[in-house]
Amino acid sequence: PPAQWVLENEYLRATLDPATGQMASLLHKATNTETFATQGNQLQLFKDQGQYWDAWNIAPDYQHHPLDHIRLQGMAWIEQGPVRQTVRVVYTLNQSTITQDYCLDVGSPVLAVHTEVDWHETQVVLKVAFPLTVSAPQATYEIPFGAIARSTHPTTPAEQAKWEVPALRWADLGDDDFGVSILTDYKHGFDATPNQLRLTLLKAPLWPDPGCDRGLQSFSYAIYPHGQGWQQAKTVQAARNFNLPIRAVLSKMFLSEHSPGLPDSPTAISWLDLGDTSFVLAALKQSEDSDHQYILRGYESVGIQGDLTIGGHLPMEVIVSVNLLEQVQSAEWEALTPWQIKGLKIACRQAKG
Repeated sequence: PPAQWVLENEYLRATLDPATGQMASLLHKATNTETFATQGNQLQLFKDQGQYWDAWNIAPDYQHHPLDHIRLQGMAWIEQGPVRQTVRVVYTLNQSTITQDYCLDVGSPVLAVHTEVDWHETQVVLKVAFPLTVSAPQATYEIPFGAIARSTHPTTPAEQAKWEVPALRWADLGDDDFGVSILTDYKHGFDATPNQLRLTLLKAPLWPDPGCDRGLQSFSYAIYPHGQGWQQAKTVQAARNFNLPIRAVLSKMFLSEHSPGLPDSPTAISWLDLGDTSFVLAALKQSEDSDHQYILRGYESVGIQGDLTIGGHLPMEVIVSVNLLEQVQSAEWEALTPWQIKGLKIACRQAKG
């Protein structure tokens, strides 16, 4: 029955097509909005040849040479528990195998697709397409310490030359009412039209290494439908959470006798609290000129002005604002300007008593 391949939590309801293994539907419950105009997570193959820099350049005419060798081999439930639901879909093409695990965690607004590939193609590019119900004149891509919006209607020669563009951890297409972010860990090449995002997964070049990309490899990406724009939906934080999941570590520092003043329960501890702001932590490192001071560096991530607050149970205090060379800028550090990269020199407070 159709309900056999449904993953659902409080945020999303995903339905898979048993004939293709693709996503027949992805409903965003808060807005009651369907994410996909047609089937989502479409694996697509194209011939990719004719470029001198084979390993770096995707052929500008690749879309005129689609290939159709992907075959669905099977689907199976891997997990159906109260914490996580996972469906495994296996495809084959020529001598290659693609295994994708659709994974939906309780309490998570994103649907992850964990992928393992045994790749043995030659001069073929593998992409995954997300045809969306929303349409937008621009797509937005994360870049280091910021984001850039690019036209989905390329008209100038410079825009038309960007048939493939980079993104760091996410790309987004949407408007002020609804949007979809594609979060990624190891894959960073995208192309976009007004109502589709597409992520490049694999190439199969011959030069300079004829064995490049071949063999076993794994990577993940995730689909994040959201109300409002990517700024209000905190896509930046969602992508960082996807890339840097929480890890549990047992340590003596949790014991109250080693850390006076901390709560008795480790679950109540927030070591570093940046508040509900658009400021994103980029580094926490030892100062270059002092063994007893540290540098906290971050950036304003959505292009707005605001105020910065530093809290948490780390016994530290801000001394001064510094630049990227860790040179003193100002004792006033609380104000944030749009897209600002801010460094703070901090020191540990001495324990009282």
